[in-house]
Amino acid sequence: SSGINAEYGLFGNAAVAYRLFPFNLATNKKIHAALNLTAIAFIVFGLVAVFEYHDDWGYNDLYSLHSWCGITTATLFIAMAIFTAVMFQDFEPRMWQAGRRTFKPLHIVFGVFLLFSAIITIETGIVEKAMFREWSGDLEWETYSTEAILINLMCSSLILALLYIIYILYTLPRVIIPRPEDRFMVCSASGGDE
Repeated sequence: SSGINAEYGLFGNAAVAYRLFPFNLATNKKIHAALNLTAIAFIVFGLVAVFEYHDDWGYNDLYSLHSWCGITTATLFIAMAIFTAVMFQDFEPRMWQAGRRTFKPLHIVFGVFLLFSAIITIETGIVEKAMFREWSGDLEWETYSTEAILINLMCSSLILALLYIIYILYTLPRVIIPRPEDRFMVCSASGGDE
């Protein structure tokens, strides 16, 4: 689950960075891609660590809602990263212009869905850990209310962070310093000679 936690932080930052950083389009795209690639590295590292931990301690793999949410989120996130890398690659920009215009809104919606999915994964992991502590006797009822309050605050703050990211993505205008080649790509793709 640490991989998904890192994914949520980096992926959320990648979405906000692409929208809010006041650099040119190419720089914002590179920052966005770098943060998402770093998130993928953390996902892979986290999944390997979890499976090794389960093997070392003799636990079953993929036995809970948390694990299924995590595997699904990780798989969809990596699939979207691969598809996006192909769709938004810069080797032949004019070839993909129509597909980019169609895919971009879907990319944003699917990205928000993946952020939501990452939050569900994190929150089910937090609740699962609390349940295991209670069942094993490590958690006493006197301290449970304090831990329950902390768990509720953490989960609520994750939801508020998601709502803030959605607000940024859908309401704030993107600030970009255009480069001359960005203008050329847009004009040449639309057929204009401005």
